[in-house]
Amino acid sequence: MQSKVGIVLLNYNLPYETDKVYESLIRTLKNTNYEICVVDNASDKAPPSKYTTIKAIVNGRTMGGLLLGAHYFNRKKDVKYVLYMHNDMSFNETIDFVQPMLEFLETNPDVAVVHPSLNQDATPVYIGDRIVVHEKTKPDFLRVMPNKHDVINLDDTSPILVRKEDWNLVGGQDFRLTRCYGSGKDFYTSLHKLDKKIYICNKVVINHHGQYTYLNNVGDESYQTLDREAYGEMNIVMAEKYGDNWRQLFI
Repeated sequence: MQSKVGIVLLNYNLPYETDKVYESLIRTLKNTNYEICVVDNASDKAPPSKYTTIKAIVNGRTMGGLLLGAHYFNRKKDVKYVLYMHNDMSFNETIDFVQPMLEFLETNPDVAVVHPSLNQDATPVYIGDRIVVHEKTKPDFLRVMPNKHDVINLDDTSPILVRKEDWNLVGGQDFRLTRCYGSGKDFYTSLHKLDKKIYICNKVVINHHGQYTYLNNVGDESYQTLDREAYGEMNIVMAEKYGDNWRQLFI
């Protein structure tokens, strides 16, 4: 029997958008054995999604909701992989986009994470200029490699498909790195240190419409203000882990 995938779908104050993604997943994942957990990240301007599974009491920004979803699926022994995604995503509903990533993980036990190509305008994003990528296993998969400082400079962008045991092996993503700033670099680098591999799947393209929650003015502060606050908090944690020159390491 095919391994089960847990899907963490995060909602904050935009239940209609979350409902749309949930229903789109149901229509799309025809060949995947899955369970969806909708996490409401303590919405205060709108009700939760009608599909909400668990609700955070305090808004921990993005990271709080994702970690709550991770905890939910940690209790599910039949779930081997977890897909993390936000409600500002869209995808081609005629293709079960989880399947190629799942099959790759199933046949490559040393791979911890498969990351889809992402872009806001449906154009595949193969690789950022500062990400070191090589070792083409097959045309649709590219391995993300460490840079000259032996760190992986791939930002954490939902969605990612993660082997649950490898998530737990490094303690998941650091909850102190609010709203995912820096969490990807830290998470992927930690996995690399344990000889776990990270790949990008160019066969899977997800449209990430980008900071949808804040751009729709459902918060009390502008996105720019929240962005500066999150970066300030990230800087403290990254400096603690990698030293004051941590920025120079991730180039």
